[in-house]
Amino acid sequence: MALAYVFVPLDFKPLNCASSTSSIFLYKVDPIQLKTTLDESSWETIKSVAAEMPGASLNESRFGCLDITYFSAVFHFPDYLEVLVREDQRSLDVRS
Repeated sequence: MALAYVFVPLDFKPLNCASSTSSIFLYKVDPIQLKTTLDESSWETIKSVAAEMPGASLNESRFGCLDITYFSAVFHFPDYLEVLVREDQRSLDVRS
């Protein structure tokens, strides 16, 4: 199953962003490598773990695409997390 999800480039984002697809050194993080090809069961586990973290609010979820907002405990500052499966189905792109 080929998925066509992509991130919008971070060139206009503030310096507190991180992305596995960024070409800018300050923003660049490694994608998450999976031990096996992503399937429905492992995707549900990833989604559950991410959504159960403190302050999590699940915005959108479908196989291969996850969008969560986390709110800090004291001041409720938002932090956004996006997870997208790569075409190879063996790694996940992340952006926060």
